[in-house]
Amino acid sequence: MANEKQGVRRTDVGYKRPPVETRFKKGQAPPPRKKKHRSKQNDPTQTFWEVLQEPRRARINGKARWATTSELIVRTAFIEAEKGSPVLQRLLNQLLLGKGIPEEDRIEIHFCPE
Repeated sequence: MANEKQGVRRTDVGYKRPPVETRFKKGQAPPPRKKKHRSKQNDPTQTFWEVLQEPRRARINGKARWATTSELIVRTAFIEAEKGSPVLQRLLNQLLLGKGIPEEDRIEIHFCPE
């Protein structure tokens, strides 16, 4: 009723038809949309390497320190090899001597598409 008194009819309001008083005026435009950052978000290899390079806070030799995930994995492998893990001992020896990893010790990682 108040709209009829003001001379504006709201009968054409609906889906994709906003009220006349809230529509863009001539010369106005909506704010531009931000461009999506095109990164390899779906690339599991890229995600894996990013995770390995993330800094993490860990307790090393009784002190809190920052280290990358890959550094923490290698430190843990050395500690487990010292404790007597034969698989890790053989793997680390081969890596340190520059030999290839034998086929039976290789790990295959399969990613399932979502």
